[in-house]
Amino acid sequence: MIFELQITNVPDLEQLRSILAGAGITAVDLAEIDQPGDLPALAIYRESSAETRRLRAAFRKIIPVECGLILRELKVADWRDKWKEDFQAFQLSSRFDVVPAWDTKYLPTPRMPIRMDTSLAFGTGLHETTRFMVKLLEGVIEQVDSFFDIGAGTGILAIAASFLGVKLVEAVEIDPDAVKVARQNFRRNKLSVPRIFRQDIGKCLRHKQYDYVAANLITPDLMRLSDKIVSFVAPGKYLALSGISLENYDLIRKHFSKYPFHYVKAVKGKEWVALLCRRTADNRRWTGELR
Repeated sequence: MIFELQITNVPDLEQLRSILAGAGITAVDLAEIDQPGDLPALAIYRESSAETRRLRAAFRKIIPVECGLILRELKVADWRDKWKEDFQAFQLSSRFDVVPAWDTKYLPTPRMPIRMDTSLAFGTGLHETTRFMVKLLEGVIEQVDSFFDIGAGTGILAIAASFLGVKLVEAVEIDPDAVKVARQNFRRNKLSVPRIFRQDIGKCLRHKQYDYVAANLITPDLMRLSDKIVSFVAPGKYLALSGISLENYDLIRKHFSKYPFHYVKAVKGKEWVALLCRRTADNRRWTGELR
């Protein structure tokens, strides 16, 4: 069985994600779902009834009082059928479509299909933060020979980098289910499976540097892990940050201004923004502005 715990009537998604992160619930654990009314909802899925009930009791103490909690029991088959109904092929970027692995009716387009199955790990590319990250990578791909994805999720960014011809693709992800799904998705797309490390990036001892580092995390994690994130970026190369709500954009820019980067481009949507930075070759800070 699969147990679904919904947090409904969420007034501020990023604030709630931050609260849950403090309780050890990572972004890959959470699915944003539709519900009647104007306010969104988040859901978390577990295979243990006892664990899900413990989470519900813990959440009651930390989530905003206006939020509701709904616990439902789903059969695995029902869960998969529900997910398949909701997940349809869509355009990810100017170069890619995302296509469910089970979709046999997909009609080819001029774009390249990325076949995805998320199982119990989330991250399909539907969220605009992921689409922004792919767009930023496409814009500088000619200068990228090595790529490192921090928080790989289902592997979609690493898969896009591989299809774009990046020679070295590596990733780190803390969730074991997500690591398994990401590796399966690489095989599904007939790509060699890269090194996807199951590890907490904050405890990572590797000293390797890359041409392009992608970090699509919630704002508190971007700030908490910023020293570690920046350490992976080679001089003169790129760092892409996403998972940033519009209200936190200035906060992130101010926080990362202490590092030797200049801002290259920002991609903004209705609620979210992604930021591309370039590390200065001489490690001096850059004081220019990007709005």
